[in-house]
Amino acid sequence: LIPGGHETGVSKRIENDEERARLRDTAKEIRPKDFGIIIRTVAEGCDRESLQEDVDSLLEQWEQIKKDSARNNAPCLIHRDIGLLERVLRDELTDDVDEVVVDSEEEKENIEAIVKKFFPEREPSVNLFRGKMPLFDVYGLEGQLDSLQDRKVWLSSGAYLVIDQTEALTVIDVNTGKFVGSKNLNDTVLKTNLEAAEEIARQLRLRALGGIVVVDFIDMENESDNKELIKALQEAFKSDRCKARVYGVTGLGLVEITRKRARTDIRAALTRGCPFCGGLGSVTREESVAIQIKRFIRKIALSSKSEAL
Repeated sequence: LIPGGHETGVSKRIENDEERARLRDTAKEIRPKDFGIIIRTVAEGCDRESLQEDVDSLLEQWEQIKKDSARNNAPCLIHRDIGLLERVLRDELTDDVDEVVVDSEEEKENIEAIVKKFFPEREPSVNLFRGKMPLFDVYGLEGQLDSLQDRKVWLSSGAYLVIDQTEALTVIDVNTGKFVGSKNLNDTVLKTNLEAAEEIARQLRLRALGGIVVVDFIDMENESDNKELIKALQEAFKSDRCKARVYGVTGLGLVEITRKRARTDIRAALTRGCPFCGGLGSVTREESVAIQIKRFIRKIALSSKSEAL
C-alpha cells in the first residue's frame, strides 16, 4: 500500500495474462482513495476477500504510524519492519511446506502467531525440536552450507559443475565426469546439460549470485537440442524471486544469463580474501621459496663483513 500514490501494479512474476487482468481489476476496486497499491506474487489465486483483508490491515498499520508520528517528537521510532524470522516465514512459507521445526520455545509461539495470521486456512504444523544435537546438524544443513563454498558441484548422474566467481562475472563449466549415458553421445550430452541447467538455477539462488553469469555447457551440434536447453533454463528460473534472463547460445557455444543482485553472495558473506595469495587462489611453490631464501642469503653474505652467517 502506497500512501499518496495513485498507481495499481501487479507483480511481473505472475505470468498468466488472465490472472494478471483479474488481480489488476480487483486492485482497482479495493484501492483506497489517495493510495497506490501493488499486488505481490504471493497474491496469485487469492480471492477479493483475502486481498481486501490485506488492504484493511495495511490501512490500520498506516493509521497507527500517523498517530505515533503526531504524538512523539523527532527523533523517535514510529514503525519497526518485521524481523528476519517473519521475513523468512512470509517469503518462504508456501503450499509446499507442511512443517516448521524450531529449537526455541519462545520463537515457537511467535511462529505459531505468524502462521495463524498469514495462513489461516492452511496452517503448517509448528514443532519444537528438543534433541541434544544442534538442529542444523540433525538436518545436515552445516554440510550443505560448507558445500556451497566448493567450486565443484556434483550432479546425481555423475557429471559436475565448476563454479568460479570473478569481480565482473560468474563462470560455470559443465563436465560429463562419470556420466556415460544409455544410448549415444548426443543423448548423454543433452541429458547432462538439462540436469546441469536445473542445478545451475538452484546454485545461483542458494549462493545469491547475481550480475552476469556465463555457462560453458557441453557442445551440442543439434540446434533443436540447444533450443530445448534454453527452454529448460528459462523454466528453471521461473520460481526465482530475483529476475533472471537467459540469452541464446553464442557462436562460441556459451550461454549468457543475467540475474538481479538482491543481497550479498554467500562467498562474500562467509569468507574473506586470503592474506597469503591475495585472492589468486595459489601460493608460491616450496622450491621457489627456497630459491628466494638462497638469493636473499647470498645478498646478505656479499654485503656483510661478518666471518660467519
